[in-house]
Amino acid sequence: MPLSDRAKEIVAERISLQPESDYIFTSDGKPIDSHYRKLKQVCKDLGIVYGRHKDGGFIMHDLRRNFGTDIAKNSDIETVRKLLGLKDIKTAAIYLATNNEKLSEAVSKLNENSHLHSKFVIIEELIKTGELDEKNVIKSLQKIIENSD
Repeated sequence: MPLSDRAKEIVAERISLQPESDYIFTSDGKPIDSHYRKLKQVCKDLGIVYGRHKDGGFIMHDLRRNFGTDIAKNSDIETVRKLLGLKDIKTAAIYLATNNEKLSEAVSKLNENSHLHSKFVIIEELIKTGELDEKNVIKSLQKIIENSD
């Protein structure tokens, strides 16, 4: 499982604190009876509302969703699926979230590239009709690329 540099640092630190234990995220190197009970206590200590049935309540699943969403921002849904250990890509889609900023960014990118798309469509038509040969296609594509910078 690939880890971020920060996650590697945390794991290395925890291993150094308890080198003989298989349980690196516990205070005594022994398994925790209930990670939910511990998380509930941590949330209480931090003043965070905890629980599925409370308005705005934090639950363990939120960590998984946030992780999947953060990975999706910089990658693709297949990567999200694999990192979350899911069998079905449809299930991975559950962990994806969007917002107005991402929607606007997607449309903006589309607008930036629309002029290139229309030029490629024109070149494609000229190739189909035989009005443009291979040598001229390369020249035309080079011009499009040069002018798009």
